[in-house]
This record gives sequence, C-alpha cells and structure tokens, in this order.
Amino acid sequence: MKIAAPLLPPELSPARALPDAWALAQGDTLEGLLFDGQEAANAPCARLELQGCRLAGCRFLAGDMSRASVGDTVFERCDLSNCDFSRSSFRRVRFVGCKLVGCNWMESYFGDVSFENCIAGYINFSAGKFRHVSFADCDLSNASLNSCAVQQLEIRACDLTRAEIFSTPLKGQDLTECRLDGISMAGGELRGAKVTVWQAAALAQTFCGVEVE
Repeated sequence: MKIAAPLLPPELSPARALPDAWALAQGDTLEGLLFDGQEAANAPCARLELQGCRLAGCRFLAGDMSRASVGDTVFERCDLSNCDFSRSSFRRVRFVGCKLVGCNWMESYFGDVSFENCIAGYINFSAGKFRHVSFADCDLSNASLNSCAVQQLEIRACDLTRAEIFSTPLKGQDLTECRLDGISMAGGELRGAKVTVWQAAALAQTFCGVEVE
C-alpha cells in the first residue's frame, strides 16, 4: 500500500518549548519548526496546529492535545504516553520509534499516516477513521480499535494481544506475522483476513469453543 510521505520544508527552525510556542501562536499554525528533545507534562495544547514540523526525542506526557490538526509532520523517538488526541486530524504524518502507551485517539481521522516500531499498548483508536494507514512492527496489545471506519489499512508484524476490534472489519489484512492471542471481537471482524493455520485454530477454540487436536 502506498502512503504519501510528509512534505517537510528543506530547513526547519529550532522551536521554543511546545506549550509556550502554542500559547504565543494564539491559535495560528506552527509551521516549519524543529522540536528537539523537549519535555513537558500535562501540557495544555488543545486545538494544536502543526504543519511541516519534526519532533525528535521529545517527551510530552498526559498532555491535552484534543482536536489537534497535524499535517506533513514526523514524530521520531517521542514519548507521548497518555496524551489526549481525541477528535484530532492527522494527514501525511509518520510516527517512528515512538512510545504511545495509553494515548486517546477516539474519533480521530488518519490519512496517509504510518506507525513504525511504536510501543502503543492500551491505545484507544475507537470510532476513528483510517484512510491509507500503516502499522508495522508495533506493540498494539490491549489496544481499542472498536467501530473504526477503514479504507486502506495495513497491519504488519504487530502485537494485537488482547486488543479489541469490535465492529472494525479487517477484511483483506495479512495478519500472519501478528500476535492475536486473546483478541476480542464479535465474530465477523476477521472475515476475509489472512491468518496461519495455528492462528485459525486458536481463534476457533476461543470463539467457537471447539477443541483442536
């Protein structure tokens, strides 16, 4: 699946601390900035707007970033654990090697977004909209992916242990390299997905109560 890459400016300007920069922007979009190694907890950044930025090695914990609008931006080795991104919009964004444990992304939109080598246990994507989105080598254990609208989604070599996928169709997904232990669903969400014989046997035992010998 082809995902449009973020369009970053050739040069980025060093930025002040993200909460301060957003406060000073007074609602204007933060554009063409480099946030490098910054740290903040409980940052009040609701309705944050980022365009053409790079965040590297930053640690923003439990921040309010709800209703954010993020485009053409790269997050590298960032810790955004327990941040609230609910009802946000992400277009042409990459998350690489990030820690996203417990993040709330309910009712958010993702278009041309990739998650690579991310630790995202207990993340909440429920009621989200995915269009050209890729998860590769990510820990999605205990994640909530309920009632999501899916258009071109790829999940490859991810840990979906105890994840919830109620009412989210994964037809066409190749899940043969994923861990599906204890996954929760209504029953038809994996119809048309590709799994191994061993995965199929485990799923049948869990959801149909059959004994596999």
